[in-house]
Amino acid sequence: MTALDIFVYFIFFIKIVFLILIIVGKVTLHKKNEATYEKVMKWKDKFENIFLLCVSLLCIYIFFPRRKIPLVISKETQFLLFVYGIVVLIELISDSAFVQKRKENNKK
Repeated sequence: MTALDIFVYFIFFIKIVFLILIIVGKVTLHKKNEATYEKVMKWKDKFENIFLLCVSLLCIYIFFPRRKIPLVISKETQFLLFVYGIVVLIELISDSAFVQKRKENNKK
């Protein structure tokens, strides 16, 4: 197992923790426990940022332009990059929808 494989599995671990925090956040919101919900959402945001940072570093490593020998990408890495693209698109859409909604509320 190479260092790249270990890093990819670390990123998967971060993403699993992120998904668990989303579920816990939904449960605490349903139970109307605001204090716990705020803490969980804070940790969710931290893990999302760690995920984005790690996958960005992975992209830099994989697509480094001065590499002499091409790097073979495993199925796990391909899937991780696919998920990364989806996460970034969802974040862009939700941020733009949030900004649009906020602009509409400020006009009223």
